[in-house]
Amino acid sequence: MRTQGYIFYIDKVLLPVAPSSVTITHKNMNNVINLINDAEFNMLKQEGLQEISFKFMLPSQRYPFARYLGFYQRPSYYLNKLKNLKKRAKPFQLIIIRNYPNSGRAYFSTNLKVSIEEFSVEEDAEEGMDVYVDIKFKEFIDPRPKQYIKNADGTMSVQNQRWTDKVESRIKEMKYGDKIWQVIRNETGGLDQLQTVIEVNGISSLTGFVSDKLRLW
Repeated sequence: MRTQGYIFYIDKVLLPVAPSSVTITHKNMNNVINLINDAEFNMLKQEGLQEISFKFMLPSQRYPFARYLGFYQRPSYYLNKLKNLKKRAKPFQLIIIRNYPNSGRAYFSTNLKVSIEEFSVEEDAEEGMDVYVDIKFKEFIDPRPKQYIKNADGTMSVQNQRWTDKVESRIKEMKYGDKIWQVIRNETGGLDQLQTVIEVNGISSLTGFVSDKLRLW
């Protein structure tokens, strides 16, 4: 777990120790119909909701390999967050950032509106006081009215409103002399996203200058 290739955010809360693996399931809603001649016909439909599942650790103490936005939080902080998300019955953002090995730069991300379907908490005496959470999410699709688009041939087609699974990056063109921490504060309204920007861009010093591009999200 000490080589974290992922960065996970659950409703803007950073997981201190990222899971070593994640499973994203794409399901179909196809129906199989039995025909009169005993043959089967597969009626194809749109893709069903994605399901995301993984297992992660909540440290009982501050480990050098754990990530925090600010300071250490006890396992109870994260467990209460998960319970509240489940109780309020509203969708929230799940963000998974995948980094290149040994560089800290992101190469692929998942950004979905989801709900918590279920989660379980595991404690093992052999693991000390650390807590493990096994969790499953389901994609949420905004039920906004469908948009009808007129095609070139005069027919009408439906454009479904679906949440994207890609992160729209905000890129800041840096000028020579720009201080990284000042740009982050000015562009995001504060330093709440400081750790995220550091990790996504592989920054080693906030007091230095850059003359390239800075990915803010």
